[in-house]
Amino acid sequence: MKDDEIEEKDDNYGIYSLGKAQAEPYVVDVLVSNESLKMEVDTGAAVSIMNEDTYTLLKKKHPNLELKESKVRLDTYMGEQVKVLGQVETSVKYEDQEGLKEDNNISVKVNKLLEKYEEVFHEELGTFSGRKTKIYVADDASPKYCKTRPVSYALRGKVEKELEKLQEEGAIEPVQFADWAAPIVSIVKDDKSIRIFLRVDDILVSGSNDEEHVANLEEVLKRLSDHGLRLKKKNCAFMVNEVMYLGQKINSQGMQPIQEKIRAITDATAPMNVSEVRSYMGMINYYQKYLPNL
Repeated sequence: MKDDEIEEKDDNYGIYSLGKAQAEPYVVDVLVSNESLKMEVDTGAAVSIMNEDTYTLLKKKHPNLELKESKVRLDTYMGEQVKVLGQVETSVKYEDQEGLKEDNNISVKVNKLLEKYEEVFHEELGTFSGRKTKIYVADDASPKYCKTRPVSYALRGKVEKELEKLQEEGAIEPVQFADWAAPIVSIVKDDKSIRIFLRVDDILVSGSNDEEHVANLEEVLKRLSDHGLRLKKKNCAFMVNEVMYLGQKINSQGMQPIQEKIRAITDATAPMNVSEVRSYMGMINYYQKYLPNL
């Protein structure tokens, strides 16, 4: 990579495999500064990296390989940042191919999109800036007011603090009286903080090929950006071959059952009361199209 190809602004790339993998890595011989190095092939990688020891050995043979400041940021799948010591300008050759046509790399295109719409992934809460919405109900509908569910004493303080935070952010506001009400569900997150649970379906983006997929992804990110909405980056998966969605697996072959869900039905013990029968029937009804002779 030449210096004039390096943009002045920060680049943020994802690293989804940095360490031991279960499958044997695919390793090839690559000429870097005319020195043969064994490198692992990863077609989804946004950048090529080497460790400090390898760079030190190369520099002993090629003193002109000066380490320069890099504005590239590397993030793992879990959002942890990997320290980048710098970057070097060097020649890279594999068989008859030299360098990398960056624009043809889908992973690079996706990372450029994430950079372009970086405000969508900001940590602060987004504010919907689209048109006002209204929920229509039937004229003869009767308001339903559900009583609050008890919150355990251990979580009560955290729940109150989270409600205060949501109020300060403008996400909720107190009302004196309400005809309609539903109880909240408090979820303890991995970091021990509290999430006031609200079901929002995932956003699925697909395409008949990679180019269409990237184009559709940009359209979704643009709409989210235009309307002030936010995504949590560590919960996103980009350009994957399949996803688990609402208890089913979706890939190029269509919708398929998840085997663990099937086993939960086939291996379940006989229900002993009305509640267990209802629970079992719920599982069967949801998966009935995958169960023959039902």
